[in-house]
Amino acid sequence: MKSKIMTTVFLLIFALTGRVSADQVPMMLTGRITDPQGGAVAGAQVTLYTRDSTIPFRSTTDGNGSYRFERLRPGVYLLEAEAPGFGRSATQEITLSEGKPATRDVGLTLAGHHDEIVVIASGTPQSVDEVSKAVTTIDSQEIDSRDELSVSEALRNVPGLRVQQLGGPGAFTNIKIRGLRNEDTAVLIDGLRFRDAAAPQGDASSFIEDLLVSNVDRLEVLRGSGSS
Repeated sequence: MKSKIMTTVFLLIFALTGRVSADQVPMMLTGRITDPQGGAVAGAQVTLYTRDSTIPFRSTTDGNGSYRFERLRPGVYLLEAEAPGFGRSATQEITLSEGKPATRDVGLTLAGHHDEIVVIASGTPQSVDEVSKAVTTIDSQEIDSRDELSVSEALRNVPGLRVQQLGGPGAFTNIKIRGLRNEDTAVLIDGLRFRDAAAPQGDASSFIEDLLVSNVDRLEVLRGSGSS
C-alpha cells in the first residue's frame, strides 16, 4: 500500500514538473540586418528593449547579417539596429507569443540625419510618439563630433537647460531645468535614479562634474511638468 502511495505521489510530482517546464519554454527571436541593396550587414549592433525593464538585450550580427536573441519571455519588445556607416533603424515593435517562432528582418539606410526614437528616461522604453513631453536627445555621434568631455559640457546647448560651473574642469557644477533648483533635476543612469546619499536633498548635484561621456550611447533630457 505504501509503495502504491509513493508511486502515485511520484507520478503527480513528475506531471506537475513537466507542466511547469512546458509553460516556461523560452522564446527566440531571429532575423537579418541588410543594407539598401539587400546585402548582409556584418557586425551590426542589434538592441532589444522590453516594456517592463530598462536593461536592454544586445546582439551582434554574424557574417551573414544574422542575429539571435534567446531565452526571451512572451511579451512586447522594441527592436532597433545600427552599424558603422549606416543610420540607426526605425524602432520596430515586436510581440512574442508563446509557441510561435518570431523572425524580424531590419533594413538599414546609409548614414544621414536621423531622429532618436527610443526614450527610456521615463523608466521604461518608449517610442517618441508615445511620449507627450518635451524630450531632447544627444547621441554619441554628436558628442564625438563636438569633442565633449563631460556630460555637463554636452548639455550646454539643450534648450530650457542651464549649466553652471564654478571654475574649470572638475569644478562644482549644477544643472537647472526651466528655472528650477538644481536639486530638482533628477539624474538617471540606464533608467535607475542616481543620488548622493550624503546630500541633504538626496540629489546627484555633487557628482555632476565627475560624469564623463566615455562609453555613452546617448543623453536624454526630459523637461516640463510631465517629467515628474
